[in-house]
Amino acid sequence: KIAAIKYASPGWMDILLNPQVAMKIAASVGTLIGLGVTAVEAYKRIDKARLEIARNRKMQQMEFAAFSANEAKFLNSMSEEIAKNLGFESLQQLQARTKNPEVTLKVLMAHHRRISKLAEFVREGKVKLPIDRTK
Repeated sequence: KIAAIKYASPGWMDILLNPQVAMKIAASVGTLIGLGVTAVEAYKRIDKARLEIARNRKMQQMEFAAFSANEAKFLNSMSEEIAKNLGFESLQQLQARTKNPEVTLKVLMAHHRRISKLAEFVREGKVKLPIDRTK
């Protein structure tokens, strides 16, 4: 819910969120900001590898075939790295829900893109997030 909006410069918007969700988002943004270039480089490397796996499967006319054990292991390791960079706590739950290592990775990468944009706003001072002071 939007609690308040001020349009005059500098404008602002207060948003009401579930406190637990807000704290998890803030923690994820904080983790990503803390990793800086490391997270950016990991994302680029992982996205390139994911696209290469997809390209290879298409070339082999196996788009709907099962992943090889090595491909599944590689996709899972990339998911673990992205999840770690986001401070993601329930990777196993996501994997159980998607039942596909490629889909899990795609969901995590989409989450990474959104959190990265939010982190950019935090760095620029456009967004202020709650800080978990219990850690």
